[in-house]
Amino acid sequence: IADAVQISRGNFYYHFKTKDEILDAVINLRLANTRKMLEKWEIEGEKPEDRIRSFIHILIGNRAKIKRYGCPVGTLCTELAKLNHASQSE
Repeated sequence: IADAVQISRGNFYYHFKTKDEILDAVINLRLANTRKMLEKWEIEGEKPEDRIRSFIHILIGNRAKIKRYGCPVGTLCTELAKLNHASQSE
């Protein structure tokens, strides 16, 4: 992770003392992003058809990332299930 964001490992571990802290930060960021997306989705569509259309546009807009990395929410849920992490309830 440190290499990908081009910071030293020491700097990285200054902010995250444990792997659980890293995981918690990832989960919190993903939850915040998902909430924003759902709020936008709700605002943009009064009718179910509008929401479906908006969802399709979200998928189209993110298709390159999804194709390369997979669905972040699905991947995160799968990994959390293996760990029995406290954030599963969220």
